[in-house]
Amino acid sequence: MSDMRDRFRALHESGTFVMPNPWDVGSARLLEAAGFPALATTSAGLAAGLGKLDQQVTRAELVDHVAALTAAVGVPVSVDAERCFADTAEGIAETVDLLAEAGAAGLSIEDYDPAAGAVETAEAGADRVAAAARACARHGLVLTARAENHLYGRDDLDDTIVRLRAYRAAGADVVYAPGLRAATDIRRLVEAMDAPVNVLAVTGAPSVPELAEVGVRRVSTGGALAWAAYGALRDAARELRDFGTTGFRSGALSDEEAQAALGVPSPQREAARVDLLTELYAAFNRRDVDAVLAAMTPDVAWPNGWEGGMVRGHREVRDYWRRQWAEIDPTVEPVGFADEDDGRIAVTVHQTVRDRAGAVLADQTVVHVYRFVAGLVGAMEIRADRSAD
Repeated sequence: MSDMRDRFRALHESGTFVMPNPWDVGSARLLEAAGFPALATTSAGLAAGLGKLDQQVTRAELVDHVAALTAAVGVPVSVDAERCFADTAEGIAETVDLLAEAGAAGLSIEDYDPAAGAVETAEAGADRVAAAARACARHGLVLTARAENHLYGRDDLDDTIVRLRAYRAAGADVVYAPGLRAATDIRRLVEAMDAPVNVLAVTGAPSVPELAEVGVRRVSTGGALAWAAYGALRDAARELRDFGTTGFRSGALSDEEAQAALGVPSPQREAARVDLLTELYAAFNRRDVDAVLAAMTPDVAWPNGWEGGMVRGHREVRDYWRRQWAEIDPTVEPVGFADEDDGRIAVTVHQTVRDRAGAVLADQTVVHVYRFVAGLVGAMEIRADRSAD
């Protein structure tokens, strides 16, 4: 996962790149197949897919969405985290931790408060950015700070610049003022900042090459692609309802395009994951901790099946196993692999546990369910084996 975050950070060092916003796994795979180097979630698009309006998605729904996207694509994913679903520094940090665990390479935090129906003060916004920045630094996430003035009828560029400078000073890596359209305003913002600037691609804004000329580092699409897709669905439905024709099929994906983009998991990817898990179990049985940890993300979430609870990150996993192996001698042999609907892999495992004298304490079959992030194990949970029920 650190490699994915390093890749995302490196994209901001020079040039201009486009980071479109998928709204589900299928759109993410299509955009990855189109060659974009990074993706970002869209709060509006995600909400629409859940049958909700923007700013109505729960934190748990967003975390699940991010986990599904990062497991499905091989490019960095940044997260539209709205206000980070919290009003305190502790709550913001908790949201950052959850999104990092779900595989995010970066995230954004904004200064609009839907509960108050207003953009908060620059001072309050800077405090929130600082809390997010401290949490992001622990995980190596790229933090984008958003000034929402221009989305909510406050076309005061001077105030926007003051805000984004404050947010940059508070620790933001990237600054973003969605809603700017005029090239002169965008140029002025870029020249006023000592950080990469993201611009939202909106009607009336300069083209990507024109944005590159004024020094914009990153261009995103927000909910536009989702609304375009929903608009195409609306038009197709009207044609079918009113005329009984299917001319809309002329713009549909071909079978070849769908197979190329949406064949998840591909046989190659599935085989690679099974090979990785097979080696993980073999390394565990020979007590090669370094080899096991090499198959895991740095902030992996792992069940403490011996003492209870969870351990997180390489150090905690290593320490847990050292304590365990000092008292008991477990071996685990995978006997079956199965795909889950959400992209995870369930492994049926024969587990034998002995005490240090060799007496058998447990001999059972359990199921280990793995979530992958960028080709590595990001989390595992243990389930009882119900196959014989």
